[in-house]
Amino acid sequence: MKVVKSPGAIFDEVPQFKDLTGKINSTIVLAHIRQMSNPRRLPRKGLISMENTQPFSVPDLMFIHNGAVNKPNDVDLGKYRTLVKGDNDSEVLFWLLVKKLDEEKQLEKALISVERTINATVEKGKKPFTALNMIFSD
Repeated sequence: MKVVKSPGAIFDEVPQFKDLTGKINSTIVLAHIRQMSNPRRLPRKGLISMENTQPFSVPDLMFIHNGAVNKPNDVDLGKYRTLVKGDNDSEVLFWLLVKKLDEEKQLEKALISVERTINATVEKGKKPFTALNMIFSD
C-alpha cells in the first residue's frame, strides 16, 4: 500500500495530480478531494497540514471520510487517542473504526459500535455528525 498526500488545494496542484494519476498501477485507488470541515472551529491555517490530510491509514487499512463528527473530542478512543496526530474529526473517526475493528473482529459489528459511540457524544435530540460517509479498504 502506498499513500500520497498533500494539504494543498487540488486546483493549485493540477500538474502534480495529473502526473501522479498517470503513474498509478493498482486494483484499488482511494482519492479524497473535498472541502474541509471544521467542527471544532479551529483556525483554518492550523487545519491545513499533512497531519490533517486524508487518507488516514495503518499498514492494512486505508480510510477516507466526508462529513463532520460534531464533538470529536468527546469520542471515546481509549488507548487509541494517543495515535491521533492532527485536529481532524475524520482522523478521530478513523481511529474509532480501528478500535472497534480490534474489539469486535467483524466489520458489521464494528460499524454499529462506531455509530453508537458517536451518538453517545451528544445529548438526546442533538446531531452527533453531519455525515458518516466512509470508504476504507484493506
